[in-house]
Amino acid sequence: MVGVPGRSKACHTCRQRKIRCDGDLPSCRNCAKSRRVCTGYQRKHAFILSKDMDMVAAGAGDESALPPDQSFQLLLPGESDSGKVMVSRWRATDQSSKPYVPPSSVSSSSRATTGRAGSKTLAQARACPLLPPEISVHNIFRDRIFALFAEHNLSATDTAPVSVSDAMRQSLGERGDWMVRIMNLPELTPSLEDSLLAACTARLGRHTNRPALVRESQRLYAKGLSAMRRDVNRKSTQAANEQNLAACLALMLYEISECPGDSPDGYMVHYQGAMELMRIRGPVAHQSGLAHSVFQLLRLHSVFQNIIWSSTNFLTQSDWRDLPWAPYPESKTPFDLLIDILLDLPDLSVRRRALERRLEARGDFRRTLLDGLECVRDGQRIEVVLEAWHDRFKAVAPGALYHPELSQMDSALDSSETGKVFPVIFTFPNFIVGQNMLYYWIALMSVQAHQSITYATLAQLSGTLDSVGRGNLVCACAGVEGAVTCLRHFAVDLLPPLGHREEWPTGSAYHICQSIEYFMLRHARAFGPASVIPGLLLVKAYWMFAPGDMSREMMWVNEMLCRVRAGGGSIAGPLMRLRIDGGVLTMVD
Repeated sequence: MVGVPGRSKACHTCRQRKIRCDGDLPSCRNCAKSRRVCTGYQRKHAFILSKDMDMVAAGAGDESALPPDQSFQLLLPGESDSGKVMVSRWRATDQSSKPYVPPSSVSSSSRATTGRAGSKTLAQARACPLLPPEISVHNIFRDRIFALFAEHNLSATDTAPVSVSDAMRQSLGERGDWMVRIMNLPELTPSLEDSLLAACTARLGRHTNRPALVRESQRLYAKGLSAMRRDVNRKSTQAANEQNLAACLALMLYEISECPGDSPDGYMVHYQGAMELMRIRGPVAHQSGLAHSVFQLLRLHSVFQNIIWSSTNFLTQSDWRDLPWAPYPESKTPFDLLIDILLDLPDLSVRRRALERRLEARGDFRRTLLDGLECVRDGQRIEVVLEAWHDRFKAVAPGALYHPELSQMDSALDSSETGKVFPVIFTFPNFIVGQNMLYYWIALMSVQAHQSITYATLAQLSGTLDSVGRGNLVCACAGVEGAVTCLRHFAVDLLPPLGHREEWPTGSAYHICQSIEYFMLRHARAFGPASVIPGLLLVKAYWMFAPGDMSREMMWVNEMLCRVRAGGGSIAGPLMRLRIDGGVLTMVD
């Protein structure tokens, strides 16, 4: 409309030059004559709700309640003052009325000339390959990087014939759901976008051997970290936006993959920040969407942090166990239920270490005995819950949970005299089943080791009672539990026998190691190798307390951690120098 500001229907090039446009399609002929690139007629749309919206009385906006001769139709859009955003509203019209023709397919001059408009089709308009400069191609490149990341990190056996989202869930397990949700978001905050792009670009750079991409990932990491600090320091955006929580997780992912400081400190800082941000948000804020997916993954990280540090946090509280699933209480997956069990394991370590300190101090022997018996009962309780979980999981899983195969992975420790460290390995129907079984064996190893160590502590207590003279102690056999709680007559033989639990160093711990090859080889393109880091570290830590010589097996664990580091889990390098002594985590140079 000539003379009306912001209503010109000319192409973008003619509008910028402030000349008349002939409105031809798919491109303006004036631009062709002047040898300029016609950037088209398309405007960005912003659909808004306002008092001018007519939703018709019948149905109050429910399209199904409209009369059969009415439907919603888009009014001819107007332009904002900037001329770059087209504002559109909806109204109900008769279906018998003339159908609406999108403005991108009809120019101002062609609307005045019926013959010319009739000769132009919507297909011709869409055939124009050029994008107007007002439409940023930034999101296109971002989505392409995400797509390349998925393509290079999903194994071929997992990608066909399902979609990328389904393939990512299969290849990365339930832990990959947060990435799928991010890819489906219409808009990303700068902190989340840059942080996730940093992780994806670094992974692509390592996979394709392009140092330039790795350097670019470092710039994106610094940019995302700066934006993250800015958002967290603002109270208005600190906890309100779930994307801040996802940005922390993306920064953790980058630290696991790249570990630029050759230390787990960066990962720990991001983990602690994410946990604090999640605590501030509260359990109700994590009931759906991206927040729920990030919450589930942070629970997994928290389990291993608490086991290593022998500590507990707010996730063990009942509100955090139940409220995030309150809208759909039956939606807890078997893996969620397994994490609930794993969350109780650090408390066992805390109580067992307190028992050991009390015994060393030779304090109240009566209290020491009762606490030791309570530790045994807690371990028995968790073991029963674990076995019940395994039975339920086996009932719902299709086919066998795993089957043995001969190992195909060479090791520097292999020799003709001793053979392979683990000649028989386990394979699984898919990643999710393998993930569940791996963490089930981690939980089982932790409980069985706890029981064995507690029995050994009680045996030390029995020896201490012998040394101080049992004849000087008061007999309490008249109690409910008899001689078990009596200091004068207590003996470890009165407790239920450990049985197969004593074989945990070569039982459940071996099962974990026999599962590693599946994740290292079958899912080498994904984050399978990095996902086994916690299991390997925990096996190595528990083997330090195991009877017998486990040096060859521990050397094998170190070799696997080196391979994980070479395959994209750089944090495995500094973690190999960690030593766990008395619940204290230290770095050995």
